[in-house]
Formats: sequence, C-alpha cells, structure tokens
Amino acid sequence: MNPLTGDLLLGLAGRQEIPARDYGLYNVAFVVEEWRKGINGYTLVGEARRDMQIVVRENKNKRPELEVPPDTCVVAGTVLTKQIRATDPDRHPVSIGSESAIFSTDRAIFPNQPGATLTPFANFANPAYRSSPAVSTFNWRTDCQHVRAQPYDVVFRAEDDPTPPLRKEDRLTDTKTWRIRVVGPKITGLKATPSGKSMLLTWDPYTCPNASEIIIWRKVCVYAGYHCSL
Repeated sequence: MNPLTGDLLLGLAGRQEIPARDYGLYNVAFVVEEWRKGINGYTLVGEARRDMQIVVRENKNKRPELEVPPDTCVVAGTVLTKQIRATDPDRHPVSIGSESAIFSTDRAIFPNQPGATLTPFANFANPAYRSSPAVSTFNWRTDCQHVRAQPYDVVFRAEDDPTPPLRKEDRLTDTKTWRIRVVGPKITGLKATPSGKSMLLTWDPYTCPNASEIIIWRKVCVYAGYHCSL
C-alpha cells in the first residue's frame, strides 16, 4: 500500500496461489491517520479503521486498460483539458467513471467557479458503456480558490461489459489516480529602483485576492571577489 496515495496493489504469481476450489479469499485491514502540523511538530488527531475482502478466481475476461495523464501542476487560472482513454483487449464495451472533490458543485466548497467536468461522465455506481476504445474529455477551469499545498486526487475507473458466454460477474476494472497541483500565479511587473543604499521593489497588483502575503527572498553571493546580493 502506498502510504501517501492509499493505492493498494495485490500481486499474485499465478494459479498455484489459488486453492483447488478455484478461488482464494484474502482479508485486508488498514488504518488511515490524520495528523495536524503545529509549532511543536505533528500531532495525531484522529484515525479511521477499515477492512476489505478480496476474492481471487480464474477469469477468461481481460481487464480494460485505462490511460490517464501524468501528475500535473498548473497555475491558477489555467483551463485544464485532457483526454481520458479506456481500451478493452477483448473489444468489450467499456465505461469511464471518476470521483473527486473537484467535481462538486457545492458553493460551500468552491464558491466562485463551477466544478470540473468529465464528458461523457459515469460514476462508479452507474456505469455507462461505450464501444472500445472509449474517450472522455476532462475539463477544469482552475481559480485562485483552488490553490493549496496538497494536490487534488482524481480517481478514474474503467469497467468492461463482457458479452456471453462470459457473465456479468466477470466484469473487470482498471483504476488509476491522477494528481493535480494548483499553484498561485507568479509576480508580474517586478521593478528594482535604487534608493540610497537600499533597493525599492515594486510589482503589479497580485491577481489572487486570497493571498495573505508576498515573501521576498534575497540571495547572497560572491562575484569576482566582491560580495553581492541578488
């Protein structure tokens, strides 16, 4: 299990790990902890315990293959548009679904902008099958309100719909997570004007009104034997 993303990967070598009854049962229990950062370090403030059962059995169906973009970093104000593709090796119809907080239309979460969209869209509980390969378009108009230290997780899942003689129970999925980080725009119009032994810095009004401060860094260096500040 990846401790940061929560992705659980179960790898089985082959049939020798499946009992004679043609299926294997595995139980997994895990704990998710919440930590809060303070002036004296991190403090554990809560945890959630969950368990799941995994059934492993033979299946002649081949799972679909999901293609998502690599993890992305964008500047607030960027319109992020990407193609999500799912291909089934057996040419079975496939459905592309997604879950993430950025799809929310709740104004209490993101008051200024509508949520991201996936077209066509299918949630995990209500798949909508299409011919393979299936393509959905992801679109998100980012805004200053979306800037935060942690990236946004967008979970995609492709599910196939096998045809007879395979059964509905033989449906297989491919799940992948796309992480999107939204950062604030850079300062524009920066000017440095000498003022005696000081330097006066000016710049254009910052475009994100929710920014609390502008941090100025100075680099100290040595050039040709002289000390300088950059």
